[in-house]
Amino acid sequence: MRGILDQLPDDLRSRALTHPAFAPARADSYERLEFLGDAVLDLVITAAIFERHPDLAEGELSRVRAGVVSRDACAAVAQESELGEAMVAHAAGRGSAAEATARALAGQRNAQAALVESVIGAGFLVGGYEAVAPKVLAAFEGRIEHALANRIDAKSQLQELASRDGGAVAYGELGEDGPPHDRRFRMEARIDGGSSATKSLRAEGVGRSKQEAQQVAAAALLAQMERE
Repeated sequence: MRGILDQLPDDLRSRALTHPAFAPARADSYERLEFLGDAVLDLVITAAIFERHPDLAEGELSRVRAGVVSRDACAAVAQESELGEAMVAHAAGRGSAAEATARALAGQRNAQAALVESVIGAGFLVGGYEAVAPKVLAAFEGRIEHALANRIDAKSQLQELASRDGGAVAYGELGEDGPPHDRRFRMEARIDGGSSATKSLRAEGVGRSKQEAQQVAAAALLAQMERE
């Protein structure tokens, strides 16, 4: 990530390192770059695991991707790249109050993950996909290997997280498409009960069986919970 950050023009570098908490105006913060970078990261990782692992079914690909692009994984990349320190150094130029705020934020998972995505988004604006993708992959190779080696049962993990929050996972069938020899099932995963922060969440998944579609939906809901 530092390789991308250090090659950014000054204006983009400044925006990529500016948390909304100390931005002069919200438009001057990294939020829009974070939005863009999140999409670029998803595409880079999806393309990589799709090309490298033709043996993985759709549901497995979704579960691996969810592990690689999670907030925890992005925060770990930020720590390895010292992006929190870069944010603090940048904030120091805005005064002691901004620097103190940046120091408080630099160790927080969500802020660290947002920094990674904002730097990716800025790098994409400067060099495009072909230039930024190899650098993103290099930074996330360890996360890809870890996700492949520790593939999880998304449904079981989702149920465990929901139970901790006092809720339960429910699945619903949304429909099916395709000829009889190649049916595709669409399922919904949602959390019933629990806190107001989780019970309103839902996600959809498609698979060649209802069970696979449920796993894909569960993986998508896990990824959504990571972003919240």
